[in-house]
Amino acid sequence: MKKKHIRIAVAMMAIILNGNISQLHGSKTLAKEYINTNIKESAEFKKEEAQIQEAELEEMQIKEAELEEIQIKEAELIIKEYDPLEISITWPSRGSRGYDYEKEKIVSALLNEDLVIDLSELGLESKEANTYFRELLANDKRLFHVLEGWMYAKTDKGEILEYIYPNYDRHLADNYEYYKKILDEEIERAIEETQKGKSTVDKLLILNDYLATNYEYDREGLKKDSEIRDKVRFTEERRGVCESYADFAKLVLNDLGIGNITVSSIKLNHIWNMVEVDGNWYNIDFTWSDVTPDLTGRAAHEHFMISSERKIELNKELDDWTGSIPYRANSKKYEDIFTGTSSPYAYIGEKAYYINNINKGEERATGEIRKLDTETGQVEKVSDGIEKAKWYASEKSYYAGKYSGFGEHEEKLYYNTPEEIRSYDVSSEEDKEIEVEIKKEEGQEYWGLNVGEGQLKVVLGKDIKQSSEFEDKIISIGKENTKGIEELIKASEENLRTVIISEYGDNINPYNQWVKQADCDKLEEKIGEAKELVARAKEWEARELVAQELATKESDTKELATNEFQAQANEIAESESNANQSDLNARFLYSSTSQAPKVNTNESVAKELDAIHEVLLLAYNEFNEAKKGGTLLADTTSLEKMIKIVEDNLANTVKSPNDPKMDEAEYWISEAYYNYLDEKYQEGLWLLKTSYKTQAEVNRLVFLLHNRNLLFEKTRRELPKSVVVAVVDSTIASDSKVE
Repeated sequence: MKKKHIRIAVAMMAIILNGNISQLHGSKTLAKEYINTNIKESAEFKKEEAQIQEAELEEMQIKEAELEEIQIKEAELIIKEYDPLEISITWPSRGSRGYDYEKEKIVSALLNEDLVIDLSELGLESKEANTYFRELLANDKRLFHVLEGWMYAKTDKGEILEYIYPNYDRHLADNYEYYKKILDEEIERAIEETQKGKSTVDKLLILNDYLATNYEYDREGLKKDSEIRDKVRFTEERRGVCESYADFAKLVLNDLGIGNITVSSIKLNHIWNMVEVDGNWYNIDFTWSDVTPDLTGRAAHEHFMISSERKIELNKELDDWTGSIPYRANSKKYEDIFTGTSSPYAYIGEKAYYINNINKGEERATGEIRKLDTETGQVEKVSDGIEKAKWYASEKSYYAGKYSGFGEHEEKLYYNTPEEIRSYDVSSEEDKEIEVEIKKEEGQEYWGLNVGEGQLKVVLGKDIKQSSEFEDKIISIGKENTKGIEELIKASEENLRTVIISEYGDNINPYNQWVKQADCDKLEEKIGEAKELVARAKEWEARELVAQELATKESDTKELATNEFQAQANEIAESESNANQSDLNARFLYSSTSQAPKVNTNESVAKELDAIHEVLLLAYNEFNEAKKGGTLLADTTSLEKMIKIVEDNLANTVKSPNDPKMDEAEYWISEAYYNYLDEKYQEGLWLLKTSYKTQAEVNRLVFLLHNRNLLFEKTRRELPKSVVVAVVDSTIASDSKVE
């Protein structure tokens, strides 16, 4: 646009501001004539605007005089490090529509990774607001990327807390969809497992055993101070500590509609769950049900559905939690019902089965397979099981317990002796050994097993005292041999896409995870081998399917021929004597017992699949262990966003209504207030360039910049209309001189 056209547009703006829109028609000359004929009105307007401007300047001067006091009273930062609540209740704790609406607004802001979360509409004081925020993170499975540590401004008693400053896990946020999928699918899988049970107690028992047999307490992580505490990495790496067990269980319990709370003990440095069943509350410690050292297929039940009295007893009398919870777990209805086994319960037809492999009071482990009524505690013997099996500690002594795993697949129960893997068919009552080809070293025995995804994971070792040297072997027992390995291949490929490749982790923030190229290459190599073998297995499956179809067609053809020949024989029989009937049948009929040729299956491919599954699973776990956080001391993402907001505000605001740059801005503010924000802005730019900044320094500056920016936005004013008119007048006058 040419300069003179811009001036005409400015003149028109002046006319609009004076309220005479009808005069907009015409040329630049008409616009100038209009202003000249209305000079008196314009002068009065300017006078009025000058008075307004003078009042605004006076107000600004007063505020400038108060600036020193404002600086002294600058908001005090409170950093909320992760601090487990005494209890964490089932969400939502309130039920009003308005409350839920505000909750969704906050969730939306967190999903958007907003720097500041506005809680003012909730009308909560500091302590209550912090509790609310912690509850929200614990109960909403969408917010796994929000760290359980945040900041807020210190408030006086009775004062409403307006803002919370969250922190985000950069790795989880950057790979949000990947981790959301993992978490959602695992919750769905756990819920699907619980549907095998009929009652609420059945579902809780299945969940207890599912976590115990599919996850591992992160002892190695604790040694390295890198233990997994969040619920989403817990599901990815299948290991964690009490916090991750309890928080993940809470999400499953919420979706099952079972009332629950999490309980924490400072003295024990421990968190567990409480659940409500038929109006009574019970303690379930999912973490302590997963015994350590972790042994495949083991699930304890001493901490399942127990009273607070029993929990205190098991906690060695350390009680700093019963006084803080709103519910009393007094019922002892289910205590000692489930403690007859250290293996998971198996469900067939909504009935609970278990193997009696542990001493219970004066009762010795019998090895029997039993059926349990989970409501009454009534027990029924089903089979002798492994009554005679013994695991020897030496040549002359053996262990009192039975180290057998237990599980169900296709309505068969699986368990083990030291020498055999066995199955029991509940319908036919057939008990038999499963033929497996596992190479054992001298002295090795079976010490347990776990059943899942059409596979047995069998524990092989020499002595329970040397359990760290035990190894797991995978055996396929299902029809879909490739399902488990294909899921692992997919998980491995997706896992690779979440990391940054680096040799030393330089210039990577502490939350993003990185691995060396060699770590990626190793996992990719095993993925390639697994894919190749799966392709071969599917090729054999396709061949087998074709062979079966051909065999079926051949069988149908023979049956058709048999029927035709039988008809011919009957016709001949009518005209010949009965003495010749048998000869005719022999001539024309196929034997009714003839069978289609047996289809060969490639058993070696199935064994190779089991072997590569073990190898890929090991590579997957090693890859996860190789992940490291970046070497940078701080994540500056929030600071960079805050600086951009401040930068835009400063650029859009001038220091005086008479500033020569006012045509580039929308607002004006006094120089003192401008400099007050600019000071922290410059500090932020400097901190970004500094190599040795800490996360605390970054978080503090985000907080201060936000608070000063709030003051800046509240104090600044839109440029007065009189200023625009003055610009128009001077522009038109300048135009006249040029012409």
